[in-house]
Amino acid sequence: MMEARRPAISVVIPTFNAARTLRRALDSVLVQRGVDCEVLVIDGASTDGTARIASEYGTKIRWQSAPDAGIYDAMNRGIRLAAGTWLYFMGADDVLADDEALCRMMAAADPQTEMLCGVVRNHGSRHRLVPEVVVCSFGRGLYWRNTLHQQGTFYRKELFAEMNFDTTLKVLGDYDFHLRLLARGCRYRFVNTVVAVCEARGTSKDFRRALYAEELRIKRRRLPWPVYIVNIPWVWIKYLMKRGLPERPKPQHQSA
Repeated sequence: MMEARRPAISVVIPTFNAARTLRRALDSVLVQRGVDCEVLVIDGASTDGTARIASEYGTKIRWQSAPDAGIYDAMNRGIRLAAGTWLYFMGADDVLADDEALCRMMAAADPQTEMLCGVVRNHGSRHRLVPEVVVCSFGRGLYWRNTLHQQGTFYRKELFAEMNFDTTLKVLGDYDFHLRLLARGCRYRFVNTVVAVCEARGTSKDFRRALYAEELRIKRRRLPWPVYIVNIPWVWIKYLMKRGLPERPKPQHQSA
């Protein structure tokens, strides 16, 4: 019996009550050209029709809906189901930049590269410290902040044979994972292309005290001790700055 061909990339979309935006996200993946990909929707037992929308796509996608322990539990479930050589995690309220975004990223992959990172555009941010364009980078800059945007980062599946996302973390599990990859010496390549347009109103953009407490918890576990000590005041300064700055003014619509 001939073995089924392994897709180049698995796009994993964790969802919970995402009926309002899911179709737009799925359609942006299904129009991709020049790359063999599968789409996995991992739903956390939504009550708003998310599962019904996923079912409407038939065999174009794979999906499951069951209670979970949060977004990183859903992502770990997606990892276990994924058949692709590469994994990409996409928010249900995000869209790929155009119909060749995945093709451009996969064209940069080679056997030595374990992670690819590109460029992401944020949409709808009202906060002055949330940039409109995020250029991903991987290095010791991670000691100070998460310089990799989740929707701009692609991972070889083999990386997850060694580790998964920490499900005890609520918001910054990807940052924790990236620090572990840095310590491991992960081989990466930057691709200067826009991958996705992302909604900039998610949980990680809600600058609550708990977010920064989680950041310090991660840094205490992952950083060299002297670097962690310096990070303690740095993290709380970030918190106070982001809480204190006024929002961007709403754009003014000009009449014709």
